[in-house]
Amino acid sequence: MFDSCYSYSEEALVQCKTRYLWVLDKHCDYSGFDFAWEPAPWESHFRHAFGSQWQKDSGTYLVPKDGYSETKYNKEQTVTKLTNFENWEGQDFKFDYSWHPDPTDPPYVYQFGTQWQKTGGPKYTVPGATSIKYVDSPKINKTVVDAYWTKPAGKFETLTTHGIQTRQKNLTYISLVHNTKRPVDLVILYLVQLIQSLLATLQAVCEQWLVEQFL
Repeated sequence: MFDSCYSYSEEALVQCKTRYLWVLDKHCDYSGFDFAWEPAPWESHFRHAFGSQWQKDSGTYLVPKDGYSETKYNKEQTVTKLTNFENWEGQDFKFDYSWHPDPTDPPYVYQFGTQWQKTGGPKYTVPGATSIKYVDSPKINKTVVDAYWTKPAGKFETLTTHGIQTRQKNLTYISLVHNTKRPVDLVILYLVQLIQSLLATLQAVCEQWLVEQFL
């Protein structure tokens, strides 16, 4: 078994009494991880990095005592990153806060989105970051309706997911406040109802024309 530490430094490497030094991350779960692992002799000069469920580099390294100049990303073992709220903005979402950036990336503000947009979710800010990077996954499932929805002027009827009432006047107002359907579902329902109304109107016009022609 090799020595280990949670903060890599030259001093830690000097104090290491084994051929390698394990550098660990306090936000990782090492259950089942084999710390007896060591590289092949021809790869002994690399720093060996181990990935997580998110990235190729979890912050877990096997460092040769003699130092290194290159890093090899090892796929034989992975570790599980734990929930960590450091650097997160927006911590009240139903979201997997174990996500972490790739340490080899430049510093970014990582913006997460919803099922509708590339924004609307939490942000992860790497210290010193100025540029924004939009992340496709994971996303949050947005269920709360924003206050920006307004009812158009005029007399309209409300559609809900419990049933579509008969349209009474001109257009139909779709309320998104108390339903669980996606907006696109309600739009389709509205279009179907509108088409049915237009067909009924066309039929009535044709019947009236026929009556006028044969009377």
